[in-house]
Parts: sequence; C-alpha cells; structure tokens
Amino acid sequence: MAELEQGDRVSMERRKRAFTRVGVIVIAMVASVVLWRAYAAGWLPFDEDREYEHSYSLEIVSDTDEGYTLMVPVPLNKTGAQYAGFLDELSVTLGEVNISVVDTLHGKALEVTGSGNATLEWDSRWSAEDESWYLNISMTSGSPFEHDSDTRASWIYSDQGGLSVRFSFSAEQTYNETPTFMSGGGPSYSLMDGEGDYTLDTQVGWQETVLECYWEASN
Repeated sequence: MAELEQGDRVSMERRKRAFTRVGVIVIAMVASVVLWRAYAAGWLPFDEDREYEHSYSLEIVSDTDEGYTLMVPVPLNKTGAQYAGFLDELSVTLGEVNISVVDTLHGKALEVTGSGNATLEWDSRWSAEDESWYLNISMTSGSPFEHDSDTRASWIYSDQGGLSVRFSFSAEQTYNETPTFMSGGGPSYSLMDGEGDYTLDTQVGWQETVLECYWEASN
C-alpha cells in the first residue's frame, strides 16, 4: 500500500513538472508576440542596432508625346514627416522628367512632369533613430499597423488621361538587440486599379485609387 501511495506521489510530481514546463513555454511565446507588437508599434524603445530598408518604384507608360503632370504619394515617417533626402536620392532610371515634392489638398505628393515613358526608383538602407523609418505614405487613408485591412484608399493626380502607372513602396525594419533575437518586418504597398490589376490607367484630375497593403514579418 505504501509503495502504491509513493508511486502516485511520484507520478503526480512528474505531471506537475510537465504542466509547469508547458506553462513556461506558453508564457514565453505569448510574451514574444506581445514584445514584437509593442516594439513594432513604437510603444517601447529600440536599441541602436536597427536598420531600415526602403524601396520605392514608379513606372509611367505614355502612348503619346504629349506632356503630362502626375502626382503620386511619397513616403512619410510615423510623425508624418517627409524624408529630406528623398528627392536627391530618387533616381530617374528611364526617361527625361522633372521631379519635385509639392503640397496638395490631399497631402504631400511627388510631382512628375515630362513626356514619354519614365521609371523612378529609390532604394535605401541605413541605421538610424526610430523617426527615420518611413513606413507611412502620403495621400493614403489608414495606418500600416491596421493588420485587419489589406487595402487603403489613396489619391493620385494626372492632367492627362490614359497614362499607365505602376507604383509600389515597402519599408522594412530589422533589429538585433532588443528583443535579443533578430526580427523585423514592415508594410508593402502596391497601386491597384480596383479590379485586381497592378497597372492603373489615369483619368484627368484627382483620382481616388486603391493601394494593396500587407505587413511582411521576418523572424
């Protein structure tokens, strides 16, 4: 009888230890998710070992030699500020167009004037303070942290109808010290025509469009 009671106690202690280990693992997993959300949303400070990578692309296809003026969104940080070096670092890899950043009734915009086909690109990677993560985009509704929605209403302007426009932007952060494992992620935006196509044909004047938006996480 004593041997049976002793066996029951040993078995119970083993079950307790097993439940404790499972509980610790579950708590650690939940804490990791909560920490990542807190750091991504900016509620907790990052260590200095952070990198921000941005990629911005605009393609314009024109079937005529007529001049045009096109306005599209520009990257912004969490406070709504534009990157001061954006224009200097934005490369015109195809065509001859003039570029500037202007204030419009819908917010800041990249203004492109010229004629013919054009391609513009901006790629950057740097280590900097949190305000140097340009994860927002102008003239666009919503927040990149709204994970429950995969589209955003956005505005563009053209004084010529029939331009074919492709536009995309992504902003990713990676960090290595806080939390102690390498992690990161960020939003990606792509211009759509509202019917599932990633090429938009412009109308004359202001045009409300759709940006596909999704959050890419890297762990």
